[in-house]
Amino acid sequence: MIEKESHRLIGIAGAQPLGTTGDLEIGWIFSRVSWGHGYATEAGGAAMRHVLETLGRPRVVAIIDPPNEASKRVAARLGMTYEARYTGVQLGHRHPEIVVDLFFRDRDSD
Repeated sequence: MIEKESHRLIGIAGAQPLGTTGDLEIGWIFSRVSWGHGYATEAGGAAMRHVLETLGRPRVVAIIDPPNEASKRVAARLGMTYEARYTGVQLGHRHPEIVVDLFFRDRDSD
């Protein structure tokens, strides 16, 4: 992600397969100086619409480090719901040692 005003690289966002779950995961990560400007919500929303609308998938997920309350608020703003806490092993993730909170949104959610 490039900030329009400064032309600086401020972060990345997108979608990728989540381990062996069959779900597509959206994610975002931004430099600290860009926090609080709504970029994560904007980028996460674009990634979510791509998965649900363009790709026509029935659901989209986001995995979040349990102490990361800011990303949990982004997920809530995107209409995502907490599902459960999982380990990387349970998700078939390439990092089996991780522990994450999984949020989801169904295509048919209002």
